[in-house]
Amino acid sequence: LNGRVRTIAVVGSNVYVGGAFTGAGGDSNASYIVRWDGSAWHALGSGLNDEVYAIAVAGPDIYLGGAFTQTGGGGSVAHIARWGQDGWHSVGSGLNGRVRTIAVVGSNVYVGGHFTSAGGDSHASYITRWGGVVYRVFLPLVVR
Repeated sequence: LNGRVRTIAVVGSNVYVGGAFTGAGGDSNASYIVRWDGSAWHALGSGLNDEVYAIAVAGPDIYLGGAFTQTGGGGSVAHIARWGQDGWHSVGSGLNGRVRTIAVVGSNVYVGGHFTSAGGDSHASYITRWGGVVYRVFLPLVVR
């Protein structure tokens, strides 16, 4: 890699690496996120447009958080994105600031970072949850 590594997640024999790099093993699409299969680096699509700080795994999906706002192909993914078997996906309408950490518990994705709004909800400051039984929405995290 040609820059800093900030986060790593392992899924089976694959190692996902995110950080502040724009190249891995000569792959020009390896922007900020790559997969190592044990013998070679592979870009995730066309990468992202800025740093990745957090990776979490939920079944076949990889959730990423960071400073990025777009996929390398131009899709809008405001600081949080999901990589699935069919490519990049936004997570709702995203957040208004950087994601620093992600944790997955069941069908809920917990997100922490430097944001004051998630999916347009101004009550989701610095920590929020993406999930739900029927609808996928950002919800403020209330601790009692």
